[in-house]
Amino acid sequence: MLNNIIQDIQYSRDNADQYGIKIDPQKETDSNTNLDAYLLSSALQIKNDLFPKIYQSISNVKDKLNLKDIYNFYVSPDNSSANAYCKVMPRSDRVDIVFTSRLIELLSAEELKFVVAHEIAHHQYQHYLYPSPRETESSLRYFNLVSLQKNAEISADRLGFLALGDLETTIKAMIKISSGLSSEYIKYNYDNFMSQLQDLKKLEKNPFLMNSSHPSIFTRAQSILWFSESKEYLEFTNSKIKGQYSLKEVDTLIEAALAELVSKDQDQIFGDRSRTCLFWCLIYLMSIDKKFTKKEQEYLSSIFTNEKVNSLKKYLDSKKNNISQVLETRMREELQRSIDLPKSKKIEIREKIQDYLDRFIEKDTDEHILYIKAFGKILGILKVQ
Repeated sequence: MLNNIIQDIQYSRDNADQYGIKIDPQKETDSNTNLDAYLLSSALQIKNDLFPKIYQSISNVKDKLNLKDIYNFYVSPDNSSANAYCKVMPRSDRVDIVFTSRLIELLSAEELKFVVAHEIAHHQYQHYLYPSPRETESSLRYFNLVSLQKNAEISADRLGFLALGDLETTIKAMIKISSGLSSEYIKYNYDNFMSQLQDLKKLEKNPFLMNSSHPSIFTRAQSILWFSESKEYLEFTNSKIKGQYSLKEVDTLIEAALAELVSKDQDQIFGDRSRTCLFWCLIYLMSIDKKFTKKEQEYLSSIFTNEKVNSLKKYLDSKKNNISQVLETRMREELQRSIDLPKSKKIEIREKIQDYLDRFIEKDTDEHILYIKAFGKILGILKVQ
């Protein structure tokens, strides 16, 4: 039951496949070396006879989640930042989770449970296999990877909250980690805390928000609140309260909240790339019968602009020789440039092309078969079903 709920509550957008990103569960993760080797050799393992309070918090989470005991926990002598991370060592079934000493000092034993389960989630959902945005030079792939990292944090927060089981304590832990301040300096007021989200929305074009690997603390807190009101969570906790949202509705709310705080540059880059790709795919299809009818021109103008269609006609006039090969080459180039589009954008392209075929190509004819083959070629290169 618990293993099922762990998978069931994963944020739906925390899915590498939706961004066209392939991960290999068999891939050996990079030990990343010198820093990790130093950290694990200098850190102390958290055991009952040495750190009983910390050990008890960890044991409570392990028992509640009913997982295989493959997790080793460490505390590193770092009082400069409240941080934690999960490390899956190469060629090993061991999972090491490291807390800085500052994080341990900052949180109560109850609040620490949220972080313990949050880090376990990164292993359960295989987030350690997600490529780093720093590893790519493609702007499309970079944005995809950053978005995927943000989505991973939403999933991890959910498991943290599920293990802790208390909304107020979860938010307090988030506030402490975000501010670096202990309970001595914090007067908890959720409404005042969330009101800062309105100010954050004013910074939607700030590239820091777009490039950060984590969502803002306010968005994460709001996401946990929505999740706590979901039918699925309340059913799992045997609550008599009926949920306000389905989990699917919660995910839609979160997706909109994350998008609202991301620079419009990302949307423009994705939008421009998908429209350019669609344009040349349609032109390629329209060239199959070596005609470019008035109705097809009007159809293109309704999607794009009259100016773009007029420019296209001039372009076609200048490429009269071997035009079919020229257009197929251009289409393939644009498809290759679009491979890293998110799955949602690829589906939009597919649906627009399907609309063109439904409007202009008569079914159950030799010509229809020819176009279907061309359509399959496009989907194959774009890597979308």
